Amino acid sequence: MSPWKSLVPIWHHLATDLGSATVQKADRLTVDRRCNHDAKSFLSRDCPSLAKTVYRSLETGQLEPNPYFRYHKGRPIFLRKLFRVLYDSEGRLRSNASATPALIKERAATLRAILQLTGVFYKVEAASSSHQNEKAIATFVATQYDIAKQHYDWDYETEQIIEKASRVLNGQLKGFRGERPLLTSNPYSTTPRHGAGAVYEKLRQWEKYDPCNHHDYARSPFFQSDTSFLNWNDAQDTADSVSPCRELPKARLSLVPKDARGPRVIAVEETYNQYLKLGLMDAMYSDIQRHPWTRNTVRFDDQEINRFRAKVGSETGAYATMDLAEASDRVTKVLVRRLFRRMPEWQRVLLETACSHVDLPDGSSVELHSFASMGSATCFPVESLVFWALSVAVCDHFDVSVFGDDIVLPTEDYARVARIFHKVGFVINDTKSYHKGSFRESCGGDYWHGEDVSIVRYRRFPDQSRQGKAGAISFLNNFTESFGAPAYRLLQHLDAEYGYIPRSNDWSQRANCVVSDHLSANDVFLKGRWNSKLQRYEHKLCTFKPACRVITDMRAYRRALIEPSASTPFEETSSATRFDDTMRFVRAWGWHNIVL
Repeated sequence: MSPWKSLVPIWHHLATDLGSATVQKADRLTVDRRCNHDAKSFLSRDCPSLAKTVYRSLETGQLEPNPYFRYHKGRPIFLRKLFRVLYDSEGRLRSNASATPALIKERAATLRAILQLTGVFYKVEAASSSHQNEKAIATFVATQYDIAKQHYDWDYETEQIIEKASRVLNGQLKGFRGERPLLTSNPYSTTPRHGAGAVYEKLRQWEKYDPCNHHDYARSPFFQSDTSFLNWNDAQDTADSVSPCRELPKARLSLVPKDARGPRVIAVEETYNQYLKLGLMDAMYSDIQRHPWTRNTVRFDDQEINRFRAKVGSETGAYATMDLAEASDRVTKVLVRRLFRRMPEWQRVLLETACSHVDLPDGSSVELHSFASMGSATCFPVESLVFWALSVAVCDHFDVSVFGDDIVLPTEDYARVARIFHKVGFVINDTKSYHKGSFRESCGGDYWHGEDVSIVRYRRFPDQSRQGKAGAISFLNNFTESFGAPAYRLLQHLDAEYGYIPRSNDWSQRANCVVSDHLSANDVFLKGRWNSKLQRYEHKLCTFKPACRVITDMRAYRRALIEPSASTPFEETSSATRFDDTMRFVRAWGWHNIVL
């Protein structure tokens, strides 16, 4: 059976759990009939296309025809009773101008049900075809050629905005009290570290602590710290001494599974370069989140600011939400050089560590005109600063919040910011940007007239793998958190699919248990005991944890030097000798308290 057909029962149970009695028998038969013919196209293309049509209607007020569904009286025949609540016989969105709060809440619940049923499988992780891989690579290469021709012939208005944005990054904005630059840390004194991600050389996590080739910038003031075992001085004293690399840093193009639309393109960088960049990233995060201009508007660990403003915007119309397409790839080195020119040390460091070219899977390479692609440690903080500074320069105030390429700004400033972004070379994603009507979306939060209409996505096929079970548990918990009630029918179905899934009322157990109040079933299906030492009742669960490798050689010593959290490596139990393999998980049975 096709893995896509295994999602059909989930759709039916979800329709029941949503409490949508208006999902008719004819709708269920439509799902069965079209999935029997081509489940993948219906669930991953047709239904999400209808959801996008609904999203656009919230902006325009008119439900447009959809090529994958038949219409009657301006509304789709599929889920017709739900659509009748929101749209009139001409396909126009019903006005809420004179509606009572109760009616608005009812319509919002109906809207949420439509979006949930049509968009639930939009981002299921699926293997991409060779055609999709080739298309993704071709798009990336075309983007590099496109931006190579731009950003050198800006008009006077754009030049002035870029100059103003540069002053903003340096803490200077006319009419506001002068402040310190947004980045006050010395980039040459930041503490580098290794991350858990992949690297160009395809090293395992513990192998990253071996001496490796580095670039000439290691001779510069960049990294003369005693804790940097990979700097030039230390490399000279290393037994397996290495030579500086005369070439500029480079990256390797990698395709990561995303969804049925195709893979995600990332750039995997060299070990030493990523090692330095992670230190720079930590310093940037710290500086930006402490600066008075950005501490409440540009955050990297909290998306609630953007969501709150999106909600306010849906109620009052005061804020608009903007989303960018190809955001990471369209921030160029030229633009970064111009914006950071008043912070020469940071400008130099950011551009020194920027990759010169990217190796493609076919063995060829392409010059990288982007500052950084996804996968680079400095990509996210730099693009956030770029979008924020340009927006502030246009708006002439700080009432702008940014999380990556998710931007929330006053509605009155939307058109001006969009125009400047277009001139700079950015592409506005019109299908996910909202400045009209009463709908706003940012950072996964969808709001209509102040009501939360966010949906929960099912991201993995319900197979017997550990990933499949983990995906099912994650969906159930996210559904409970978002809708305020568990999906009981779906839970029963998944119990039959995977065997009994433990229940818990403790959110700290959400990785292995479904959060629910129905805890009595645990005593029927799970072994239990009373722990007299801890004075608690426990159940025996099979959990999953990262595989761990213990090392006691020079790698552990180097890790202890550069990572303060890792204690001395001379003890067998030291954390410096333990590496969690985030790519591989092992089963672990144990006794757990799953009831508060």
